[in-house]
Amino acid sequence: MSQRENELREIISDLIQGARRDRSILSSKAGPLHIIETRVTKGQVLRAIHATSQEAMQWQPIETAPKDQLIDIWLADGLRWCDCYYDRICDEWRTSRPSCKLVTIKARFVTHWMFPPAAPVDDDTPQCGAQEAAR
Repeated sequence: MSQRENELREIISDLIQGARRDRSILSSKAGPLHIIETRVTKGQVLRAIHATSQEAMQWQPIETAPKDQLIDIWLADGLRWCDCYYDRICDEWRTSRPSCKLVTIKARFVTHWMFPPAAPVDDDTPQCGAQEAAR
């Protein structure tokens, strides 16, 4: 096991232990490394770690792409599609355009993927609901 994998396992273990201390989010049947109810699962923790790592911000082979969340894809003809999801039944990647038109491409024409970049954070900009709470 690589040093990077050991570091990730340690981070996951710390997160799970922290969640166990907060009994309000634990499932009554939660055992070691089992699901921490529906709000925080081991898979969600893994995706969060990968989404924030430097490795996640690089193009990776499409064979390693997560098929259960939105990602950016790179097509064989040199185009980038943003916020795509995978359709398992049709073996296609899909996204929608500002015109609300759904566009699809067969999986065999997609070569790489990456997580979408994080949104910019500005402390002066009110977050959703912050204006309502201020009234």
